[in-house]
Amino acid sequence: MIDTDYRTAATRCALWIALLLGGAQIAEHALYMEPCPLCLTQRVFFILAGFAAFAAMHATHPSRGWSLLTGLFALGGLAFALRQLYLYTLPPEQIPACTAPIGMLIEFAPIAEVLRAMTMGTGNCAEDSFPVFGLQVPGIAIPLAALIGFIGVLFLVAQQLRRLDR
Repeated sequence: MIDTDYRTAATRCALWIALLLGGAQIAEHALYMEPCPLCLTQRVFFILAGFAAFAAMHATHPSRGWSLLTGLFALGGLAFALRQLYLYTLPPEQIPACTAPIGMLIEFAPIAEVLRAMTMGTGNCAEDSFPVFGLQVPGIAIPLAALIGFIGVLFLVAQQLRRLDR
């Protein structure tokens, strides 16, 4: 019984992460919303959490290891979502300078500059709004959605751990 309950919880977690990553892909490719460096970092943490959740689904013997790793990646991503939300609260004169799009940074900038942009953020990470089909979508919606997504992952990880304790 524990095995089935644990795998069901792990499957829900993996599906939740897949849904969130699918939404990010739709926003990027269908709505033409260029992800900022912090958005990409959060996406990396969703991918890592997804791999750990997928491993938990298929583990031979359910254990806390994969669930805790999933939760750890979710906490890491949550920290970057909070960082991005913090950038929104800064007065305009304190917001870091905007940089070239992340694709150009990766191609032409030194790796240290790319890593700094992906961990600390740039002015691009605090844009007020994004044009979507000619409408202005508030920029804060993106990191807020990621924050809610990471909290959802942590909730599902807690379910997995509770089912192991039964």
